[in-house]
Amino acid sequence: MIRLLTHEDRDIVRSYLDRDPLHNVYLIHGLQTHGLECEYVTFWGAFDKGQLVGVLFADNDSKPRFGCLASDDPSVLARLGKFALASKVNTLVGKNTYVQPAIGNLHSRVHILMKHCHFWEMHPERFVPCYDYPVRAATEEDIPSLIELYRDYEFRSPHRTEEDIAHEIRRAMAEAGRCFLIELEGRIVSAALVTQETDRAGMVGVARTLPEFRGRGMYPAVRTACCEYLFKQGKIGLTYILDTNASMMKIAEKQGGLITAEWLIAHVKDKPPLGRRILPPRLRRWGARIRAIVLPRRS
Repeated sequence: MIRLLTHEDRDIVRSYLDRDPLHNVYLIHGLQTHGLECEYVTFWGAFDKGQLVGVLFADNDSKPRFGCLASDDPSVLARLGKFALASKVNTLVGKNTYVQPAIGNLHSRVHILMKHCHFWEMHPERFVPCYDYPVRAATEEDIPSLIELYRDYEFRSPHRTEEDIAHEIRRAMAEAGRCFLIELEGRIVSAALVTQETDRAGMVGVARTLPEFRGRGMYPAVRTACCEYLFKQGKIGLTYILDTNASMMKIAEKQGGLITAEWLIAHVKDKPPLGRRILPPRLRRWGARIRAIVLPRRS
């Protein structure tokens, strides 16, 4: 059985997620920040004989709508993956051992674009800081400049508007604590955010440096500020990096990061009708013209 989780389930959900607290950082952040009954997030639980055996979390405020899973049972993850698709959760993010079973039986029904990532942990005793540039915490007055910085962010959905970007920046600054930035020549040229934060760790991400300022070592500096913000609270830093992003992985390794798991980002889209998949575009257009002529005559 899969059902919506409510306030009464909070303790059992937290206990379940605490079995893997670092890789469940998105789910625990959602639970701590919003609770189990909130318009911004939705939690479903899979139950077997009255016991919680899996959790599906959806961020309703994101575009596309993304979700995370947690379970030790591949068959439960497969059920949750099918349920996520029916619930319009378009992107699944998390450990490979969570996401892969969830999407394994969906390939015949949908188109899935997968991105493989490495999950990194940054611990204070191993971390190598970088202070090559002055870094400061962002304020409310910086939001217009941050919107400008992130307008052409490479990893953003093309459907995001300027208002969406502003909302996400404000939300990150309010909920997850901090955004750190570097100013040069009178403008913000690099920034990074602590995007999700729990009582044990925080995700360091949404990093952006203007193209003309790349290659100068600015990302290690804003990354240092994010990590030290977490270290001062007794927490560790987390991040996931695409396995194709060699430069970012080199920085993470140079600063003492450790790869502790493989992660997966799976973007799920409905497959187009069979005719659109097998017929050439020119033939489809020709067929549409014929239908436009024949059908009105029949009517």
